[in-house]
Amino acid sequence: MYPDKSPFSKEASSTRFILTHLLPTCLRAASKCGINVIDFVRHVGVSPLTLVPGHGDLPVKELFRLLNEGTLIGWQATPGGHVPVLVAECFQFDYLSDATGYLSSSPNLIAASRLFELVSHLLCPPARLEHHMNQDVVTMVLVYEEEFGDPSVTWSASEAILGTWFRLCRELAPSKVIPLQVEFRHPAHLLRKSCDEFYGVTCEFGAFRDAISLPRAWIEQPLESSLPVLHNYSKERLLRLLKPKQTGPDVARHNATLASELTEMPAITRRLFDHYLQNPRRLAEAVGAVASALQLPVRTLQRRLKDGGTSFSNVQAKGRLFVSKDKLLDPNNSIDEIAEMLGFPDRRTFSIFFKRMTGQTPREWRKLRGIE
Repeated sequence: MYPDKSPFSKEASSTRFILTHLLPTCLRAASKCGINVIDFVRHVGVSPLTLVPGHGDLPVKELFRLLNEGTLIGWQATPGGHVPVLVAECFQFDYLSDATGYLSSSPNLIAASRLFELVSHLLCPPARLEHHMNQDVVTMVLVYEEEFGDPSVTWSASEAILGTWFRLCRELAPSKVIPLQVEFRHPAHLLRKSCDEFYGVTCEFGAFRDAISLPRAWIEQPLESSLPVLHNYSKERLLRLLKPKQTGPDVARHNATLASELTEMPAITRRLFDHYLQNPRRLAEAVGAVASALQLPVRTLQRRLKDGGTSFSNVQAKGRLFVSKDKLLDPNNSIDEIAEMLGFPDRRTFSIFFKRMTGQTPREWRKLRGIE
């Protein structure tokens, strides 16, 4: 099913890309194309640890390579399945709820588009969206840093990023619109019709830029959901939450421990653990819901865990402990927020669990590491 060689370079870059906010969308898009994500990751030779939100990162060019290869494989797996369009259709700010508040309360689409500037380092660090205006037209141009100027490297990312921006704008706007023009620098491909259908216009390939042009009157119209108080509040929270995370020795030690534990786990335990690390809020789910998400019968999941020397409740508790430590290492996360994320009814219940597992309360554990 997979091609023996990729037409794209595996050369790494010093620029890093954190997958926390993009991974769930990529997994959803891949599954809609019929791609077995586990087989695909093995095929491209990526460590599963780099795909765990908050625990790993990838060179940007490596991310582009994965997206390009995934797109090519999607064509083979599902006729008409085009990963960049599916990414655009199902993208959500899964780990950043304040982004949704920022978008929905924006005064107009130009203001809403500034969200992409705030979170660009989470989505695609070497790319930025610029809006160019004349009397009647606004053109959103996707611009890459010089190192990433080759469209044969960024082609699928360009389609996904511009598509995501356009879909979010289309959902916010009180009226529908057809772009005046959609341009991509890369040559036309086999599924160009998927792009044409998504935008409702014939896209131009082999252009000099990656861009979407829209009527200025449409993009500047007031949004019915505009709420300045919520917009400003969401922006302040985003700026606080997006501060660089702590990267000291405690974080390095935590990640090294996780890598070691993942390597030693039986396959089914590692699969369940990866499921929790990618979706922390599912740590509150019962065994039936988790088995369904893993596409396994409940008894099969429980039997395989037992054969591996553990149980569902043990893996769930271990997952909660690892995620809680990871979140506690970031001073931007409050203990109440962490408790809610992990499915505890309140902070006190979370503190009792954490102390039983570590001998310290979350606050004591943080204080010993100089985190207030």
